[in-house]
Amino acid sequence: MNFEEFWQELKKLLNITNDFQTADKQKPFVAKRGIESIVIMPESSNKKYEIDKDEFRTIWNLAKEQVLNGIYKPSNFQKNTYKSSYILTLMKEILNK
Repeated sequence: MNFEEFWQELKKLLNITNDFQTADKQKPFVAKRGIESIVIMPESSNKKYEIDKDEFRTIWNLAKEQVLNGIYKPSNFQKNTYKSSYILTLMKEILNK
């Protein structure tokens, strides 16, 4: 699966469900579609964080093989984004179908 296919599958998934838990710490969050972005709202803070498509693509390029191999370590990507827990969780949802 390439990134564009992933992005389309993610948008379809978010039409069906919006409730998730981070893969690493099981913290609940809501994810919704934005315009060329995904809006995340952690249950713990109720703050909205927008993750644009380019930020997803960056982590996709770095993490795809790790996610496929069952390795979900957001700390590996914290230097790239502080939203890696959410991105990796959504990647896992799509790639492990």
